[in-house]
Amino acid sequence: MGGQPLAVAVGDGSVWVANSSDGTVYRVDEGSSEVLGAPIPVGSGPAALAVADGIVWVANQGEGSVTRIDAETGKVVGQPIDVGGRPSDLVVSDGAASITNATEGT
Repeated sequence: MGGQPLAVAVGDGSVWVANSSDGTVYRVDEGSSEVLGAPIPVGSGPAALAVADGIVWVANQGEGSVTRIDAETGKVVGQPIDVGGRPSDLVVSDGAASITNATEGT
């Protein structure tokens, strides 16, 4: 899982692992524990993950952004979303993402 696995989320038949040291997310088959495909580049310092409605949400502390990954294809969806500061955690519910920001206290 790379040099610094920092966050884990389970959803859509996979285990998703954020590797903070190289800015990637690994996709692991929930049944076989086999790593599926190459690491997915997401941004600097991924620190939190959430899976909902076919999307893996990734909070990137190093660049103050959130990246979305299509859980079926393993490909990044759209551009990173700027959320400022250091996003440190996130939750997705009812079609919306809520993100905590460690440096701004929001």
